[in-house]
Amino acid sequence: METNVKRGNGKTLTIKSRITRTVILLNVIVLLLLASILTTIANFSKAALFRKEVKMQAEYSGSKLESLINSQKTFVKGVAESTEAYDLLEDKEKMKSVIRSYNGELGDMVTDLYIAYSDNTVFMMTGSEEKLPSDFKVVDRQWYKDAANSGSKVAVSDPYVDASTGQLLITISCQIKNTQGNTAGVIAEDFALSKQDSVLKSINFKDGENAFLLDKNNNYMCRYENGAISVPKDVNEKASGNITGLIEKGTLGEYNSGKGNVFLSSYTLKDDGFTFCVTQSDRILISSVIELIAIACLISVISIIITVIVMNIVISRNLKPVSGFMDFIKEAVVGKNKMPHMKTETEEIKYLADEMKTRFIGTIKQTSAIARDIGGSVDNTTGQIGRMNDSITEISATMEETAASVDEQTAKIQAIDSACREVESGVGDLAQKASDMAENSAKVIEKVDKIVAELLKSRDNTISITETSRKELADAIEGARSINDIVSISESISDISDQTNLLSLNASIEAARAGEAGLGFAVVAEQIQHLSQNTSTEIEKINEIIENVLNGVNTLSAKSQAILDFINDNVIPDYNKFSDLADSYTNDARYYNDVSGTLGATSEELSASITNITSSISTISEIQTQLSEGVENINENLQAMSAGSATVVSAASSMKNQSDSLSRTVGSFNI
Repeated sequence: METNVKRGNGKTLTIKSRITRTVILLNVIVLLLLASILTTIANFSKAALFRKEVKMQAEYSGSKLESLINSQKTFVKGVAESTEAYDLLEDKEKMKSVIRSYNGELGDMVTDLYIAYSDNTVFMMTGSEEKLPSDFKVVDRQWYKDAANSGSKVAVSDPYVDASTGQLLITISCQIKNTQGNTAGVIAEDFALSKQDSVLKSINFKDGENAFLLDKNNNYMCRYENGAISVPKDVNEKASGNITGLIEKGTLGEYNSGKGNVFLSSYTLKDDGFTFCVTQSDRILISSVIELIAIACLISVISIIITVIVMNIVISRNLKPVSGFMDFIKEAVVGKNKMPHMKTETEEIKYLADEMKTRFIGTIKQTSAIARDIGGSVDNTTGQIGRMNDSITEISATMEETAASVDEQTAKIQAIDSACREVESGVGDLAQKASDMAENSAKVIEKVDKIVAELLKSRDNTISITETSRKELADAIEGARSINDIVSISESISDISDQTNLLSLNASIEAARAGEAGLGFAVVAEQIQHLSQNTSTEIEKINEIIENVLNGVNTLSAKSQAILDFINDNVIPDYNKFSDLADSYTNDARYYNDVSGTLGATSEELSASITNITSSISTISEIQTQLSEGVENINENLQAMSAGSATVVSAASSMKNQSDSLSRTVGSFNI
């Protein structure tokens, strides 16, 4: 039954959208109030922190400048005390070298260090005293007077601009007393205030901070702006009344600089009377507050978005069953295209409930009739499936017997295949060994041919060397026989020596007869006699050596002839035997090479035949395997069909039970 309703294309106001709008509105109000409160609190906190940072910056940078000046004061006082302690004041040349030794050691903040005597003598670290005018009087300089009047303290002059370099300087000085306790001179240094890099780095220029230094009279000494130190053109430029008023109060204050409000904090250097001031525009504070407000707004927007997302998730989860039930009724009961448009989701729920109630009763009646029809159909189906299941059982038994026969044939074929593969492996090994034998025989033939050639060559060389040695030995023996000529010569010399000895004896006898007139001749005769005797002695030694040489030559000739005979009788016949043996080895190796080649060829033919048999058996084995798999597949399909029919019977029985249950359920409705 369908209710007559008006359909339209407008949007339906859902329950979820109503709840979401209400929660978002409440959330916006709460977040705006909370953001306003937190921003106000953060503004006051930021302002307090801002003032504290300016004060801390003034104290930190001012104390850093004070520490720099104090360290230089300590240095100057130390030089003065060392001069007094080591009694260097009277030795001006030594004092001059001491002052000169500091040049290049004190950094760029100290432009000069010098000692000034009361007699107008000056020694400067840089040697600039030579450029001083002739009428220059040290005792008239203000820094000299300040040091002389300060007693044991270190004096600091008012700042001044150096005419040559344009730097802002102060002079730090300390008096030196002589042994009588009178002022004899002053140690002083020029300290550049415009070279304070450490102080400059301590100022946070990125956050809009600036600083300046005032002297005792509140005149500007230098400014620290945009990361640089600048010196005012007019050294007598005074600070404004607003600034000096805040400095006198000694507290953090705010004044109008003409470009907006500026926070100022000062730090007074204790012993020097200088005042270090740090300023910061309140625009940084305003921008910080604006950032806080922007962050608060951003957080509020993000919170609203998160709230909307969370509310949508929570409401969607809680209303999801209702929405699903409504969609089900729209699609399954009413029909999506037949659903009329409703202004609110509440009206839509009421309409769907009425439709569900109207159509539910008709559906139950139809279901009851269908359930009875299904019960009759299930009974018929169960009987037919039982008969089909019996047929499947008989076919399955037959296929199992076929599978057993196929498995037995497959096992036998595999055994034959295994045996063929073993024979094939043995034939392959035989062919390989035959090939190796042929290869080794070829190598033996090659080696024997090479050895025979070397043996023949060695035999020919031996015969040639033997003939050559025999000829050379004969020539050598023939040459040795020339020693006999030396024997003849030595015998001749021996005869001459005997005759000379005889002559010398006769001369001695004649000299004795001559008396004193023959004394000189007698001496000569005696010397000739000695010479003759020595000659005889040496001739005997030569004869002995010649005899030894002849014996050695004869022995060598006999031994050499024995060696040559051994070579002819033994070595050369052995060479011939080796050649015959090598020919025999060559013939045997060639025979084995021919046999190995024939055996290898036969093995290859046998291996090819066995390979063909193995291939055929493999093909038969594959066919048997496929046949076995086909039988198993048929058997599995039959079993699956049997199981499926059992499942169908079970499902039919279950359907029968469900049909009966559905009939009972439908019967429980009072319609």
